[in-house]
Amino acid sequence: MRVLSIDPAVRNTGYAVLEGDPRKPAVLTFDVISIPSKTPQSAALSAIRTHLSNVIQKFQPDEVAVEGIIYVQSHQTAISMGAARAAALIAAADHGLRVYEYSPKKSKWRS
Repeated sequence: MRVLSIDPAVRNTGYAVLEGDPRKPAVLTFDVISIPSKTPQSAALSAIRTHLSNVIQKFQPDEVAVEGIIYVQSHQTAISMGAARAAALIAAADHGLRVYEYSPKKSKWRS
């Protein structure tokens, strides 16, 4: 099983491609999609979608895990995070991948 795990944010979307035993997976790649603050939000969302689409094409994951919505005090932050999640979900949908959502506590790595 190969999984693309995504932690979405408009300016810094993190991702990793994991494979094998879910308790101790092999990490095939990981990175952060960093978008400069001067880039308009619409262009940032497009860049996230394009970058994740390229990762999907290169690594051919079986499914996608996306960090679920978290509680934030700012409506603007919540809307921005939701937009980044949407860009990630669209990239997965474009490739016909199943998407599973996990709470931040379940999706963060513990060492």
